[in-house]
Amino acid sequence: TYYIDGVQKMHVYFSNKNGYVDGVNIAKLDYDNTQGYGPETVTMTFKADYVIDNGYFNYSVHKFSSNGTLSESNAIVRLYSGNTLIDTYNVPTTGNGNVWNVFKITKDGVKKINSFTNTSSSSTIQ
Repeated sequence: TYYIDGVQKMHVYFSNKNGYVDGVNIAKLDYDNTQGYGPETVTMTFKADYVIDNGYFNYSVHKFSSNGTLSESNAIVRLYSGNTLIDTYNVPTTGNGNVWNVFKITKDGVKKINSFTNTSSSSTIQ
């Protein structure tokens, strides 16, 4: 967990498998396939009151490798609540970028984003 312009951020990945909010571990990279095309599993466990005021949690996929494009990857994100599948997100097949902004969690629930952006550093992912 870190701060940019006073905004608390977290980024879980192969060498930083846990994300914290106010000292509470709410995100864990359970499985990370660094040799191919997944799967990768992230478990998020948090209470609705972790989303304060106009705050939100963004779920994004950062394409770390320089091979191929995200839009050609056939990537899929499945969102579960416990064992119940809430939604399935397929990477857009048009557009480009090295970050797929999948969804955001707000006090009002989950909102689909499904767009690409570019970043030169994972610390700038919103």
